[in-house]
Amino acid sequence: MVAVVEQDKKKHIEKQVADKEQLANISEQQGEVIRNKLEEAEKKHYERQSEQELLAQATELADENDESAEQAKQTSPAERRRGAPSRKQLQGSFKGQMKNVQTELGPSEKLISKLIHLKVVEKVSDATSATIARPNAMLSGSIAAFIAVTILYLVARHYGYSLSGFETITAFCAGWILGLVYDYVSTVFKRRKP
Repeated sequence: MVAVVEQDKKKHIEKQVADKEQLANISEQQGEVIRNKLEEAEKKHYERQSEQELLAQATELADENDESAEQAKQTSPAERRRGAPSRKQLQGSFKGQMKNVQTELGPSEKLISKLIHLKVVEKVSDATSATIARPNAMLSGSIAAFIAVTILYLVARHYGYSLSGFETITAFCAGWILGLVYDYVSTVFKRRKP
């Protein structure tokens, strides 16, 4: 009988150990479920919080935009009709832009930029482009040189002559003069039309 009682005690102890292990597994699973739910709740909380912050920023920007629109409406018509900027304002703006651009250039590029934008160089360049280096004159000179040299080359090759190289320059100058005459005549006729 003592053996039976001891076996019952052993079974009871084994059952208690098994129950404890099962309870530990269940509590572990429940802990995981609770952790997951807490993490999800935390994510949702942060998402709601960031949405609220974005909404607050958007309303602030909208308010600022409304205020700037009201200020623009409140400016007097005289301030809105200031007209074209003065020569001094244009020069100041140009100098500021040049400084900004030149800060991004390398040392050699900065030196070339400063040389190109000297007043003397700019004035000579503007005068040249307005008189000698007209686009129509350059184009007509190039076309005339191409056509004339091609024809001269074919004729010289056929008859066995050699070209000196001066033909290209002469043909370009002739075409360039024709282009200048065309520019002059076209501007005169454009001025006469009402």
